[in-house]
Amino acid sequence: MSETGVTSEVGEKKECPICVMFREGGCEQEFNNFMDCGVRGEKGDGDYKDCIPLFEAMRRCMQRNPVVFGDVLKDVEELSKTNTEYPEDSRPKPASVESR
Repeated sequence: MSETGVTSEVGEKKECPICVMFREGGCEQEFNNFMDCGVRGEKGDGDYKDCIPLFEAMRRCMQRNPVVFGDVLKDVEELSKTNTEYPEDSRPKPASVESR
């Protein structure tokens, strides 16, 4: 609260909690590289496939600090078990097709 008793959040910019976590966990650069790649892909200035190595670099960084990233890494591992896309072929695979 200010001296007038009025709380003002005007002008205060809250930093995203994910950004803070990556900065404090020592993986800020890897996170920023991955996010920048995604933004370029969204704008059509790049291919999302180009982001895969950047994601892997970010994941390896996160693995070096499991105290900060343990829960996130668990989620990533769970998602990877259900992944239906591969770097060689980014098209979704039909759910009814099984590899034999």
